[in-house]
Amino acid sequence: MELKYDSIFQVLNRIQHDPKIVIKSKSPYQNVIQLFIADDTEIEHADVFFPANKLMVNRLPDDFIKNHRALFKTYWEKAGKPLPNFAEIWATTAHLKRSNTYLIELSFE
Repeated sequence: MELKYDSIFQVLNRIQHDPKIVIKSKSPYQNVIQLFIADDTEIEHADVFFPANKLMVNRLPDDFIKNHRALFKTYWEKAGKPLPNFAEIWATTAHLKRSNTYLIELSFE
């Protein structure tokens, strides 16, 4: 279980430090940010955490959110929005084969 969250953190941290790997980012709703990166980006255990053409949804543990709050805040600031009030964060990932991308979506609930 810990591996799952470490992988999500590693991907988000990598994007933060190398924003050029982001092909596209969207914020289609007030509480959601979506990031798309090329599927040739090296990600440890990508086949597990980015299932082909289906969504994997995980509620991030409270202590994980607490330990990485600044990281989540950074994504909202880049989207030009203030960090919304939230009690939970859900991370959705997928490998979108037709567009050769990995999806990372953060939903602040």
